[in-house]
Amino acid sequence: MSQIDIIKLDAGYGKKKIVQDISFSLKKGEILTLLGANGQGKTTLLKTICGLQDSLGGEVEIGGKNRKDFSLSDLARQIAFVPQSHRSGLPFTVREMVVLGRMGNKNLFSRPGKSDYAHTDKVLEMLGLDSRADKNYLEMSGGEQRMVLIARALNQEARFIFLDEPVSHLDLGNQIKVLSVLNSLSEQGIAIMMTSHFPEHSLWLRAKTAIIQGGRLTDLDRADKVLTSEKLTEIYGTPISVITHGDSKYCEPHFVKDIMKERKI
Repeated sequence: MSQIDIIKLDAGYGKKKIVQDISFSLKKGEILTLLGANGQGKTTLLKTICGLQDSLGGEVEIGGKNRKDFSLSDLARQIAFVPQSHRSGLPFTVREMVVLGRMGNKNLFSRPGKSDYAHTDKVLEMLGLDSRADKNYLEMSGGEQRMVLIARALNQEARFIFLDEPVSHLDLGNQIKVLSVLNSLSEQGIAIMMTSHFPEHSLWLRAKTAIIQGGRLTDLDRADKVLTSEKLTEIYGTPISVITHGDSKYCEPHFVKDIMKERKI
């Protein structure tokens, strides 16, 4: 099960296609970022790949086997998904929320054991959540809840992790922490795919980058090849430059230059 193949996939709602004829592969240890303006269907595509909503055409294969032929427990061993947000009506603690990631591939009536809690504690420590393990999840900020959802997905130990805007609502420190963890997981052979509104994160991670425009996959290559000033300006409809500094690149909207020039910075 070393890769997922997306083959001529159509995704949308009802009979309306939001994205169509999407084909690419996600291989062991790769990080793939999916970029595009709002409303282009990034989240819809991600959910369809994971099986959280029905496709309108095409196939998703895991290790050459159709995803639809996997049982729910077997699929949980392959795919973990982190949504943009999550609402829970139950006053679970952080530790209880994260341990749920261990239960997807178990019997419906199973309860987490000592080994499940031990692994949960390791994941909490990895993300710096160990000091808040007993905190009520419902009383946390949106950013804190996002970290808990990421921890729950990591605790699942799936081969492929899909994240929908994983660093939105996070402060800079936690953004860096999450990106560092994702990079570490890819080095361990876990494949990562995530949507994002931060092109520079693709550059930081040296990730493969895909662009969704007009319902189609228009670009797929290394971030430093895809993310040019011209392409970013086209995607987001505002002038953006890609600046090179040493071995690194970052994105800068032109209005920032205008402010700096006006203030003589």
